[in-house]
Amino acid sequence: DEAIFLIAPLGGAESKLADLEANDIAWTRDSKSLIVSVGKSVKRRLVRLSVATGQPEQLILPPFEDDLDPSIGDLFPAVSPDGVRFAFARQVATVSTGILVASLIGGQPLRLTQTGDNILGITWTADEREVVYASGGSKGGGGTTLWRCSVEGPTNRPPTRIEGVEPGAFSPVISLPPSPSRPRLAYAR
Repeated sequence: DEAIFLIAPLGGAESKLADLEANDIAWTRDSKSLIVSVGKSVKRRLVRLSVATGQPEQLILPPFEDDLDPSIGDLFPAVSPDGVRFAFARQVATVSTGILVASLIGGQPLRLTQTGDNILGITWTADEREVVYASGGSKGGGGTTLWRCSVEGPTNRPPTRIEGVEPGAFSPVISLPPSPSRPRLAYAR
């Protein structure tokens, strides 16, 4: 059985929060909830999990067509620095993945971009004007690389590749330092 656990940052006794098959986890900014991509290898969905009660609340239901739908679903949740929105990847087929943004208080998600490649991580810029994500293969010159996409203005604006990142990048994260420090981008390769 799979479960989600909590533990103090410096160690100690762990406590089971919920019996869920978790794939990706993100804290809300108030630390009262987790946004979790739950499910097996297909049909993943995003839930908000209360740290106080361990109760999951459905955030957005992916558009699965039927029981045989091979879609992966919703994954890689990333909460905005102000804690109001979250971005996530939706993989509805093996070659169709999009980045979407939704409000944590409800409503329909807005599609930012569509790609034929897998997404391997999403993060917000400190100013909340863009998301940075790992994607590639056909566009990335043979491997995943990092792209930035605006969350403001027209949604048909194409993403921009981040220069200097060699193919193979995934799991981007951006620091949210106190002002006037400059944020930094880190990723794995």
